[in-house]
Amino acid sequence: MALKRMVLQIGMGTDIRGTDYTKAAVRALRDALWHNSLTVTHALGIDVDAMQVEVTIGVPRPEQVDREAVLAVLPHGTGTVEVVEGGLEIPNEAGTGSTVIANAAAVVRLDIGERRGGVGMTARRVILEMGSGNDLHGADYTKAAIRAVQDALHHSSLSMLRSLAIDPATMLVDVTIGVQQPGKVDADRVKATLPHGKVTVTVVKGGLDVPDPERDDVAVIASAAVAVRLDLP
Repeated sequence: MALKRMVLQIGMGTDIRGTDYTKAAVRALRDALWHNSLTVTHALGIDVDAMQVEVTIGVPRPEQVDREAVLAVLPHGTGTVEVVEGGLEIPNEAGTGSTVIANAAAVVRLDIGERRGGVGMTARRVILEMGSGNDLHGADYTKAAIRAVQDALHHSSLSMLRSLAIDPATMLVDVTIGVQQPGKVDADRVKATLPHGKVTVTVVKGGLDVPDPERDDVAVIASAAVAVRLDLP
């Protein structure tokens, strides 16, 4: 069996007032998982439930996390949960409670056997990464779009490139940006922020504008979807 790491997914979760470490941990894992749609199993012809997911949670008091509740978040595959000292806890001013921050990391592994490229290669989508970005005061749609792309990218690490022996420069990366005024996004500037691959950027109407009439200002929210396709046999 060639069990290889495909992706590392990263998230953060909180419990604002209840000091519930399990709640913060569950939210952190959900944040990690729901920023990505992992389609590599379909691309490789592997059953999605064959995934093995190693979850690590960081909180200030590991013993107070219900591991079974965290494990129940996983929609597919089999999983393990390790809880370590980490995250962050911020006491309130009255000293009567705390806000808890949990960090989550989910490593997805697959048995990919001895797969090699060659005849019959087809570009298949292996992951869709999603993010949101904003420009709170400048109404700069390009800035919001770039921040959305960075948010999408920095919730995961594509270990599958190394596991499948694929050159990152050969990735096909399709970026779609949604903002209320697509004509105000500099697609070339957005494209320049992608670290690897052959990148295309499409800007469509979407996102959200939140006007502030009292200050004659608008907060711009952009949505980003980054689809990665790889040539696979």
